[in-house]
Amino acid sequence: MATDGFRTHLVAELSDAELGTTVRLAGWIAFMRLHKRVAFLGVRDQSGTVQVVCAPEYVGDLTRESCVTVSGVLQSRLSPGGESVGSAGLVEVAAARIEVLNPAAPLPFAIESPDVEGEARMRWRYLDMRRRDLRRCLLLRAQLASALTRSVEERGFVELETPYLAHRSSGGAREFEVVSIGDPGRRYVLPQSSQVYRTMLMVGGVERYYQIPRNFRDEWMRANRQFEFSVLDLEAAFVTRDDIMTWVEGAVAAACRQLVDHDVTVPFPRIPYAQRSTETRNGRAALDFAWVVDPPLFVTHAGRLDTFHQPFDAPAEGWADRLEDSPTDVPSTYFTLLADGVEIGGGSARIYQPGLLQRVLRLIGQENTNTALVEALGYGAPPHAGFTLALDSLAALLLGERSIRSVIPFPKNSAGRCAIFSPF
Repeated sequence: MATDGFRTHLVAELSDAELGTTVRLAGWIAFMRLHKRVAFLGVRDQSGTVQVVCAPEYVGDLTRESCVTVSGVLQSRLSPGGESVGSAGLVEVAAARIEVLNPAAPLPFAIESPDVEGEARMRWRYLDMRRRDLRRCLLLRAQLASALTRSVEERGFVELETPYLAHRSSGGAREFEVVSIGDPGRRYVLPQSSQVYRTMLMVGGVERYYQIPRNFRDEWMRANRQFEFSVLDLEAAFVTRDDIMTWVEGAVAAACRQLVDHDVTVPFPRIPYAQRSTETRNGRAALDFAWVVDPPLFVTHAGRLDTFHQPFDAPAEGWADRLEDSPTDVPSTYFTLLADGVEIGGGSARIYQPGLLQRVLRLIGQENTNTALVEALGYGAPPHAGFTLALDSLAALLLGERSIRSVIPFPKNSAGRCAIFSPF
């Protein structure tokens, strides 16, 4: 029971087992219906909404969405209400006292109206969070993170943090640059799951690492991309690519079953990169998952050789000797996870021999980069592999949402700004 300084119960905890007892609730006024002799109010907290019955004089100057506490006796409700969920719809509170903790100003929109424009919802995001649909999205995103964390910790993964202020490394997406005010010559980048640190953890004997970090990418806004978003990082020593894929399958399948009651067949199908489909789907379809495997290690851009993903991905077994002879024919251990045609993660077996990494860097004209990592690999780096799962993207897919903005409390708008602050 949520006993604290302002309340005795959460709304979702109310049931006929407490009929006739005095309860105290804290929340916001969700609705008001005033009649000549009686008034009906809805009090909403994070767990749900319950009806409150009181005399009209209790209402006074009360406004919708004001923050209040309500004390009264719990009684049966004559007709179950649609505004309430679960057992709270079968009971109501006969108010003896209503205290306004903070009155609400006139609202820019009705909280539960289906006709609110997207820009208004972004401008007053803190009000939009009071809507049932957005609360459901944010809650599932939190539950997904918890479910995945439990799965990986059961396999012995240890949560450690890697730096947000990092030195630039080759490969990866466009990064934000941070300049030190005290020393303008000192510059950092905000990384995207920096592989360098993950590999160095393996060198250090941390055999199973995980983290849910923020990723930062200086790229245009789109449905599955924000300037900052969350991922689940995994890295493990003495494992193969197939080991990582099996673990991810188990964690994702368990989360789907627990959170949306959807059974996912494992193992996921494997599609060779050369046979991949370019079709994608919008929203929640069948929630089908599949791996795309064996892309090339190298590609050419404008006549210049580059890695398909990043220079730390290992070539497929048995192909290392052919790097210099026919680099674009060499398959990679890189693999991606698709859900309903949407890419939601990727990983690979990593290069762990310093000589092999130097050869790859030399082929793409970056032989003078990543010297710290090359040095670290020379101290007995173990074979290792890893994976990054786009946490926000998976949550949006489970909810049938088209954009990850639905699962991020304060997302940027299409112009890359936080609309809450843009008018000021």
